[in-house]
Amino acid sequence: MRNLGRAIAISVLTSFVLAAIFSDWLLLASGTQDAAGVGTSGFFASGLAAQLDSQNPLTTPLAEWLWATRQTVALGLVTLALGLPLGGLIGTLAGTQPRLFGIALTRAVELTGALPGLILVGLWCVGSRTPTLFGFGAMLAAIRSVGTARLVAEHVRQTLVQDFALAARALGATPSHVLSWHIWPTLRPLLLLEASATAVYALGIDAALGFVGLAPTGLSTWGALLDRSAHPGAATTLLALGCIVAATLALNTLGPVARWGKERRRQARSGGFSTLDAANPR
Repeated sequence: MRNLGRAIAISVLTSFVLAAIFSDWLLLASGTQDAAGVGTSGFFASGLAAQLDSQNPLTTPLAEWLWATRQTVALGLVTLALGLPLGGLIGTLAGTQPRLFGIALTRAVELTGALPGLILVGLWCVGSRTPTLFGFGAMLAAIRSVGTARLVAEHVRQTLVQDFALAARALGATPSHVLSWHIWPTLRPLLLLEASATAVYALGIDAALGFVGLAPTGLSTWGALLDRSAHPGAATTLLALGCIVAATLALNTLGPVARWGKERRRQARSGGFSTLDAANPR
């Protein structure tokens, strides 16, 4: 049953990525072109007026969905590419040097706890005159990286007090050797889970902003299509909502399954410490 769920989740996410990559060809195949009579192009394109203008006779639900899928996939990739490395780096520094970086991480966690991400991103959308997809993704990545850094820092602290890490340090291993051989390899399952959680976070914030009408102007993500005042078409709105639900379920299925599978295989090979056992002591 778990393998079936993973296969379905991979199929759903792959179909969205392929639709984003080949959206130009799909638009041309369906006969939908922009006002200039040429196919659309550019993965990070944000000039979507011709496709999203309700008065344009060439506008179709398929064209809107393909553009929104391309923008949403790009937003997720930007958030992942910036958020995971940043969170991993800050978390590693806070775990190995708690006096220097741990306090800064604690203050950042307090700030994001006092001001939820939806409010921070909403303020950015309102205050930004020319919001871009990269800027939107960078804002989401910066906020999400705080939570990732907190988990990574806790994992690093737990790993450093294990017998194998203490033995390596007692034998004269340098801090870089301990990080590369004993800490970073054990971070992979955690980062896999954080990757799915980060993508779900980006989807959720985007959908919430679109629902309340605060989506960044000029971008056409799935969340922006939920703004019924800007996109009164019921078909497009329902299609975007279905895609958000399907992608969220697929990511929530794929992340934990991948983490548990890698952890169990590693524990079976080594017969030693597992981060899952540390997090869930019997």
